[in-house]
Amino acid sequence: MMAQNGIEMLEAYGAGDVSGLIVHPINYRLTTPEVAYQLGDSEPGAVFFEAQFDDVLAPIHGQFPGIRRFIRIGGDGGDTPDWAVAFEDFIAGGAPTRPDMRPAQDDTAYLFYSSGSTGRPKGVRLGQAAQWNTALIVGYEFNMNTRDIGQVVMPLFHIGGRFFQLAHFMAGATVHMPRRFDAAAAAQTIERERITLTHLAPTMIRSILDLPDIDQRDLSSLRTIGYGAAAMPLALLRRALKRFGPILMQRYGSTEAAVVSYLDLHHHVVDGAPEDVARLSSAGKPGPMSEIRVERADGSECDVGETGLIMVRNPKLIMQGYWRNDAATSAVLRDGWYEMGDVGYLDAAGFLYIIDRKTEMIISGGENIYPREVEEAILHHPGVADAAVIGVPDDQWGESVLAFVVARDGESIDEAALIEFCGEHIASYKKPRRVEFRDRLPRNSAGKIDKVSLRKPFWEGRDRQV
Repeated sequence: MMAQNGIEMLEAYGAGDVSGLIVHPINYRLTTPEVAYQLGDSEPGAVFFEAQFDDVLAPIHGQFPGIRRFIRIGGDGGDTPDWAVAFEDFIAGGAPTRPDMRPAQDDTAYLFYSSGSTGRPKGVRLGQAAQWNTALIVGYEFNMNTRDIGQVVMPLFHIGGRFFQLAHFMAGATVHMPRRFDAAAAAQTIERERITLTHLAPTMIRSILDLPDIDQRDLSSLRTIGYGAAAMPLALLRRALKRFGPILMQRYGSTEAAVVSYLDLHHHVVDGAPEDVARLSSAGKPGPMSEIRVERADGSECDVGETGLIMVRNPKLIMQGYWRNDAATSAVLRDGWYEMGDVGYLDAAGFLYIIDRKTEMIISGGENIYPREVEEAILHHPGVADAAVIGVPDDQWGESVLAFVVARDGESIDEAALIEFCGEHIASYKKPRRVEFRDRLPRNSAGKIDKVSLRKPFWEGRDRQV
């Protein structure tokens, strides 16, 4: 499926759910070569797509002999290309009875492709029972019921959007689902429809908070705002808590491992005991059906407070493996434990702290530097709206820290002064060596900063990428 949020996408999902067919959502922002790679890898039998993506599929539709139908959503019917069939015509030509085949618990339900931040995207196989259990857990954590009115603004090609929507359906709750996220429209819908639940990426929360009329909006109907999909800067979290109140809940997980941990509403303490306030920067405690451990490089378990690789075990939620890629599967699934790809630690009370992505760690002069830590320091500056940190080649130190910074509207920030400001929050060797100011930072469909594109100009053509 290649479409924006809409009824037809839900219908296609539902058809797969009841028949046992595998549903493969495609990020509609991808280019033609990127779509061609995924279609060639997954080898679908049919492709549902919106009319607005004719130009993406037209050059490649003949390259896949295994695709029996291209089903086009939208358009005026008369302009359907000769290599496709109109969605309504396709539905009208179907049998009125339910197909004989039914899914088994261990059948693959969905094939979500990873963002490809460390190479080619990989197809993540999610089983029928796992997707059912994940939606139940999401509904449980949000305490969903038939009186709730949810707003689903995350795209349905994203695992977070799909499971948040599915949880509402299973709870019998009402769903408002715009085609795409727009901050002003989202705030208007919350106020007009008395939305009680929503789930937002941090960049979406920032966009809503930055609305010029946000303080005049009545958003009091909201009882829970879930957030996740990317790291939430502490300064932004405090700002959101001040505006919305103690109704925020963090979900940490991945496409492969579903929901791993939660930082619940009552854990969002702004004023209180130091250990309670410190947990605002954590990813919370393990969610239902999940175990978390932190490992050293040799596989032994880390002590409390010791940084290592984050591992999770949740057999009723975890992926079945990567599509036709046993080597990649065995690299991350070991003895029932999945390696999240993140580095972090557990405190004495069992709260999980994410330090950074394993693959993004900067080694400068033999010292390990985690970009997220530097980004947090930069984002404490009142004039900074957004920031991203990467390691770039350095003849003396191997790598040095480069920061990309977006200033708030009307703010002028001095590079040297910002670097000095960082020294008030982190060790001197962690401070950026350079700062590049940008109008905006590139982001992928999940709202995460696209560090691959930021790194590429500095590392392209080199034998090593670290």
